[in-house]
Amino acid sequence: IKTIAGAQFIVDKSLILQYPIDFYNSIRDWICNAEVTRGMTHTTPAHMLEYMWHYIFTKDEIEL
Repeated sequence: IKTIAGAQFIVDKSLILQYPIDFYNSIRDWICNAEVTRGMTHTTPAHMLEYMWHYIFTKDEIEL
């Protein structure tokens, strides 16, 4: 999946509500509890999520 880094975005409320609260809770838990191993300094769970927000909400890859 091609992405553009950056955590600022605007999302319509309907796109946020397409997922249950448990989905967002599981993402939060994953970020808080994931073990970052040596060699993952540039690929933490939070960074991975930053690259995935666009796809999570639109299910479209970004055309670069």
